[in-house]
Amino acid sequence: MSKTIIVSNCIGKLQDALTDSNRFENVIIQETYKLVDFISNLRNYDCALCILGNCNGIDQQVELIDIIRVISPHSRIIGVYKDEEELIRLIKEGIDYWIHEESSIQLGEEIVVFSLMNSSKKQSAQFKDQGFVPINDSIHVNFHTHRCFYNDQEILLTPNENTIVKALYEAEGQIVSREDLYETLKKLDNKHYPVGKARVIDVHVRNLRYRLGYDVIRTVRNEGYYLNVDNI
Repeated sequence: MSKTIIVSNCIGKLQDALTDSNRFENVIIQETYKLVDFISNLRNYDCALCILGNCNGIDQQVELIDIIRVISPHSRIIGVYKDEEELIRLIKEGIDYWIHEESSIQLGEEIVVFSLMNSSKKQSAQFKDQGFVPINDSIHVNFHTHRCFYNDQEILLTPNENTIVKALYEAEGQIVSREDLYETLKKLDNKHYPVGKARVIDVHVRNLRYRLGYDVIRTVRNEGYYLNVDNI
């Protein structure tokens, strides 16, 4: 099944909503303490998305992320966090999206739907018609939908990542300071995706480099960041 969702470690009402809803084709509820079954499901299903609850702590989520990346590398991953420390840890692990443990069911469902968007290959000419802007020959971003294609593979940008890339893109190759990026993120004022402290900018940039290529975003020591103009 092309849209199988594996939900692990019990995230309460959202878990029930996913299994009861007719919006999703196949949802597998997995108790993560049964690690053998979890690995078996990853191998036996064409898994599109894994949702990792945090009932057993952040360390177990990180362990499962490593397993997913090896067995089912094309699966997207949504993590559940309870505080800023867990959020930063998940960002560092390169998950695709995240949900606060107290988020509403409606928000959770919409994030799941967003994560399951089809990522079929598209030609560059089609990107422009769909609101995408070219970062370089390989990367196209739609800042309205937070969708990004890198070498024809879809990557979902988090709200904060999307805002950072947009700010750097609009600077047209000029340096944007860490402080200015932080102030831009603060204007989002989204309680479900807290900005955290200024150092979280560095975490977001490292994650973006890992996902989009290390030459795309450059650092100027003690000044800030810029998009590599040779790539634009």
